[in-house]
Amino acid sequence: MIGKNTKAILTPILVDDEKLRKLQKEFLRGRKSKNEPTRRSSSERPTLLTSKSTNQFPKPREILKDYIKKRLEENKDCNAYNTAVTLKHWPPLTPTAGQFPIHRRVFSDQIQTIFRDSLKKDDETSPKITPDSTPKTFYLEKDPFLDLNSAPRKRFKPQPGENALLIQHISNYFKTYLDGPPTTTDFYSIGETIGKGPFGIVFIGKHKLAGINVAIKSIAKVALENEDARKKVLHEVLILKKTRHERINRILEVFASEHHYFIVMEYAGGGDLLQFVKKKKKIVEKEAKDIFRQILEGAQLMHSNRVLHRDIKLENILLDSSYSSIKFCDFSSSRVMRRGDVATEKCGTPAYLAPEMIAGKGYEEFSVDIWCLGILLYTMLCGTVPFKGKNIKELQIAILKGTIDYPDFLSEEAKDLISQFLDLIPQNRISIWKALEHPWFSSEGKDENNIAPFFVGGPLERRPRAFDDAAISEVSKFGYPKSYLINSLRNGDLNHATASYYLLRENMLVN
Repeated sequence: MIGKNTKAILTPILVDDEKLRKLQKEFLRGRKSKNEPTRRSSSERPTLLTSKSTNQFPKPREILKDYIKKRLEENKDCNAYNTAVTLKHWPPLTPTAGQFPIHRRVFSDQIQTIFRDSLKKDDETSPKITPDSTPKTFYLEKDPFLDLNSAPRKRFKPQPGENALLIQHISNYFKTYLDGPPTTTDFYSIGETIGKGPFGIVFIGKHKLAGINVAIKSIAKVALENEDARKKVLHEVLILKKTRHERINRILEVFASEHHYFIVMEYAGGGDLLQFVKKKKKIVEKEAKDIFRQILEGAQLMHSNRVLHRDIKLENILLDSSYSSIKFCDFSSSRVMRRGDVATEKCGTPAYLAPEMIAGKGYEEFSVDIWCLGILLYTMLCGTVPFKGKNIKELQIAILKGTIDYPDFLSEEAKDLISQFLDLIPQNRISIWKALEHPWFSSEGKDENNIAPFFVGGPLERRPRAFDDAAISEVSKFGYPKSYLINSLRNGDLNHATASYYLLRENMLVN
């Protein structure tokens, strides 16, 4: 049955060729008229094009396909228009004047051609873009991960290496927004890689305005698409923010680029304690006392803030470049222990695991950290861990037995202190404040005559609680108002102003 709209469809489409007009007229003659009978027999219907079925009149689309195929065979090399035609995809080209396209035009047919031609014209006629010498301000969306102090959304990218421009930008930003500018990577000079972790890479960097080295941990945002990984990193940041102390590696600030998060930490130029022990094979008791006293102070600070580290070991104790201070690092396994909490997670380093953690019956308070401190002290003094095994299973069996072999060169006081740390019953282990009063710290160990002290700068003085006026004055030279810096310090904010203050104050105290 021929549709009523066949003529309306074919008339605008099939008028560009004389042969096609004849076919169209012949086709239209076969239609019924008002004066003709309502239906013709199949034998009376004219056959326009060859069809697979002689009893069925070809559909309009089949007519078009046959005609296009015939045109292609006759004019293969006529022009690009004909060679580009296929039965499934007609060419996105505009027909010349007086011609009709083979199919109805739509705008999407010409998008690629228009875009390509416009780019070509713009490249030829547009003036070359030159870098603007004036700083640009643009907006950066807030990210919940960075929302530690409600930072503003404006962000500036100064030309690298120009501290004067950076200071000018900070001053102008305060005049315009009455707030500090968000930090970018241009506030720091990025150096070589000094470490790698499960979520990112640690670089050595330099605070441009203060001229002091820092450690910058770079974490790809893609690595934190998993919610558990994101929470773990955020948890470590919040723990470091909570436990600010001279024995904890200080977190200075957190900021982001388009694809990365950056955590800026204090830089420990002396490496970690494991490297020091390997270099010396073992540490004599006189040196170990100074180191271990500071380690106990750091652990006491963490526990007073209800923070359980769970991975205390030589690698996570850092030494500063002057060998005057130790600092705890890597709080990725830590957790906050409220009173009455019982933890069941098994985490940490196998050789340092406490027996109650291996048994999987749960542990409370800070017993697993006390055990780790005993392993650490033994390793410092002996150059090896107290429990060993060919595999993890044998190692865990040795830990559960709790048998310790003490070398002859250890003093009796050292053996007694280690044994109190490594008691198999968690409740019987020595507390940190009792350990600080143990006779070992006041006794003379074996073979300690004429041994140079480990800390060349002497014992580290207690940091003052009041703000350092000299450091505040230096930071104000960077363009930060004193009132802004003092309020940030009181609120515990992490920003570039407070990072500058702590770096300068630390540098003044050491020097």
